[in-house]
Amino acid sequence: MPETSKARPGGADTAKRALRVLDVVGRSEQPLMLEEVVRQTGFGRSMTYRLLRALQEEEFLEHAPGGGYSVGGRLYSLAAAVLPSFDTDNAYLPLLQTIAAESGETCTLHRRVGASVVLVLGAESTLHPLRRVWTPGELTPVVRGSAGTALLANLGQDELTAVLDTLPAEATSGVRERAAEARKLGYVLSFGANHPGVHGVATPVPGADLAVSVSGPGHRWTQERMTAFAPHLIELVHTFSRPAPRG
Repeated sequence: MPETSKARPGGADTAKRALRVLDVVGRSEQPLMLEEVVRQTGFGRSMTYRLLRALQEEEFLEHAPGGGYSVGGRLYSLAAAVLPSFDTDNAYLPLLQTIAAESGETCTLHRRVGASVVLVLGAESTLHPLRRVWTPGELTPVVRGSAGTALLANLGQDELTAVLDTLPAEATSGVRERAAEARKLGYVLSFGANHPGVHGVATPVPGADLAVSVSGPGHRWTQERMTAFAPHLIELVHTFSRPAPRG
């Protein structure tokens, strides 16, 4: 009998749940017991146990000696295959520290991966007790926030179209115009786009799928301050990115 249900295939749902479990365990600083994974995912106990066992059998997770689940060898192997391209990002730390010191706000480096933005590196100013705290690995949509728009501004029209075509039409409304404006100005501002109350200014890194952003509490890091700092931000990033002349 032909299938009439419009529900998504069970396999797709199972894969999503498994990835959610993997994400929860992978982000924990210590092994997680079954009950804690259930609490954080909201999945049923028996389902969570089956997913943990499957991930353990495939070596993405392992059962820790003292109990609980932690990252397994296969996940480390996968990360090792990806990390070389990210390892070069560490070279930007002095730049981020300089910008954080001069702006008095948190400076972060973002990399585009498909239609997402990954926060890969950051430096916080110690000038203010209240500041934007950066989280390594934070994932946000490329169509939201100053860093995402700056990254899109760095793309050619064909690349930009290819990225936007992977997203729902409603998510891309006005994105081309914002990217064009960012390309023209060299920077882009955002106001609470990813974090309520946090404003940001970002500029693309020339010749790379990277963007540098400076963000802070909106009551202090105002539109006026961000706009005034933007030319210096662009200058610092471009000077740092420019290859050293050969002797």
